[in-house]
Amino acid sequence: TIEKAVELGITEITPLFTTRCGVKLSGERLHKKHQQWQKIAIAAAEQSGRNIITIIHPPIELHEWLAQPSDELKLTLHPRAQHSIKTLPEPKKGIRFVVGPEGGFT
Repeated sequence: TIEKAVELGITEITPLFTTRCGVKLSGERLHKKHQQWQKIAIAAAEQSGRNIITIIHPPIELHEWLAQPSDELKLTLHPRAQHSIKTLPEPKKGIRFVVGPEGGFT
């Protein structure tokens, strides 16, 4: 959840539209939902004593997120992954972590 991510110190969140996402909002409904998410992030930062507010970016499609240029390590978890997170190199710039929808990515 946004609240738990803020408590863990996540600095940015980008909601993703995927094939299996339950609801794809648009227009005014999406704008209101985005504002609600940002309010949750602000409240969670205040509650947990964080002085940096997590940025909630507008939702984008998964392929757009993957195409964004970044020096950060991009991670997704898989229950049958061949590599352990412990074997990954230390990131130089940070980590971009994607959490898939219920049922996984298609």
